[in-house]
Amino acid sequence: MVSVDHATNRRTVRPGPESRLREDTLVHDDRALIEERLSRALRQRIRPALYVRTAPLQVRAWHVDGEPVPASDALAAHADGKYESFEIGQPWGSPWSTTWFELTGQVPADWAGERVEVVMDLGFDGEGPGFQAEGMAYDADGVPIKGIAPLNAYVPVAEGVENVHLFIEAAANPSILHDFLPTEMGDRLTAPDAKLYRLVKAELAVRHEDVWQLIHDVEVLDEVMRQLPVTEPRRHLILRAPSTARSTRLTCMTCLVRRRLLASSWPTRSRRRRTPAHTTSRRPGTRISTAHGCGRCARPSARLLVRSPT
Repeated sequence: MVSVDHATNRRTVRPGPESRLREDTLVHDDRALIEERLSRALRQRIRPALYVRTAPLQVRAWHVDGEPVPASDALAAHADGKYESFEIGQPWGSPWSTTWFELTGQVPADWAGERVEVVMDLGFDGEGPGFQAEGMAYDADGVPIKGIAPLNAYVPVAEGVENVHLFIEAAANPSILHDFLPTEMGDRLTAPDAKLYRLVKAELAVRHEDVWQLIHDVEVLDEVMRQLPVTEPRRHLILRAPSTARSTRLTCMTCLVRRRLLASSWPTRSRRRRTPAHTTSRRPGTRISTAHGCGRCARPSARLLVRSPT
């Protein structure tokens, strides 16, 4: 925008709205890139590293026609020899049907003192925490232990147990919430008889406790960060959390995660938890930069620089 002083015939160039817009777009903003990198690190690097050792389980199955049956009926069917051998990758479950899986196996002797879990994948489609295949785990006496769902697909094995024997009541619920369109899958009378799922995984595994804690640390920070306004300084502080309490330079959380995954030894829990405490303890609106004056700069616009984020 050009303004003219007619008394002196002097022209002054002032930045207009278009100029300001161009200046804003020239600022290097990699926030979206770092946020996507964080999600990718969780998905591709951290969660797959949760289980460090695995051992297969023997699987047998009993397919139930009609309505679900109580655990006592499933145990009676097992006593009558109705369970058949079942392989990993084999399809199971027509819409709204029930399949009882029997899992048996032995915990390796060198796993003593470790956190051991039974890990299952009933064929989850990865589109959410539910509204698809699900299950309930029972012990050998038919006592319920816990549920099996896409984001909660493990059953803890008590310390000292050597022989594992579980029953899983698996429900083949079809995924029908696709834009809430009419579907024949909504009723057993109209749904096809084709199998919906394949058993992807049924195994014993040792859970890495540090990775387990790190997953929750990063997930909580990520979810808190994404709820904060872009104008909130704390959002950017969390995004580029310091790698350690002694670090003076800012590092994105995904770089922190990558270094920890590649390190030969994991940090202690107390040291690892300094980062979430540091990034979440600030009050909303707290300044995150310290300005230092630099005199005698050649350009007036460079006389005040943000030199050391804190």
